[in-house]
Amino acid sequence: AAAALHDVVEDTDCTIDEIEKEFGKRVRDIVASESENTLDNYENLNWKEKKQKAIDRLKESSIEIKIVALADKLSNVRDMYSDYCKVNDKLWTRFKEPSKELHKWRFNELTKCFKELEDSAAYKEFKIIVDLLFNGA
Repeated sequence: AAAALHDVVEDTDCTIDEIEKEFGKRVRDIVASESENTLDNYENLNWKEKKQKAIDRLKESSIEIKIVALADKLSNVRDMYSDYCKVNDKLWTRFKEPSKELHKWRFNELTKCFKELEDSAAYKEFKIIVDLLFNGA
């Protein structure tokens, strides 16, 4: 349930409390961990600050939260790579943050966060795509 709901709080008017009411505390906690708008002081942070706080939170998260986060980020990076193959560096202009270097920083940090999942096929694929997109592999 948490994997299916991971973006609901960011993309709709559904609140984290409504998630808890319908699905329980465990699902709520996982969804909250995936939602940047549940970060302290979210409205006042710039893009990099939001991403850094999310990375810091992920570093300290449970394995089940990391599994959901890895699935989400793997889906994202697959789409990014597919689009990159079509439009090359024009891809970065589609994002609120158009700096390829900042995206590189973020995805390399995420790779480190997911290190304890390195034996999984999802991690291996994630790392390969991150390396293809950002690290000249």
